[in-house]
Amino acid sequence: MKYKDWTVDDWKYVIWSDETILRVGVNPRRQWVICPKGKRLNPKYVNKTFKGEHVNVMVWACFTGDRLGLLIVCD
Repeated sequence: MKYKDWTVDDWKYVIWSDETILRVGVNPRRQWVICPKGKRLNPKYVNKTFKGEHVNVMVWACFTGDRLGLLIVCD
């Protein structure tokens, strides 16, 4: 309630930040491919997958009302 009457100009001086994990090579949804009998390896019916290690990348970023901050990759 303390900030309910703030104007857009007031909010421009607030720094917003967040972090997230990007998962490279991991598909969060299971996918099903339905194909005709005998066509199992036909490229038309094959989903491409990521070959290699799954990589997790943590990033952090911030912004204000009128400018973007840095995007930082965290170890």
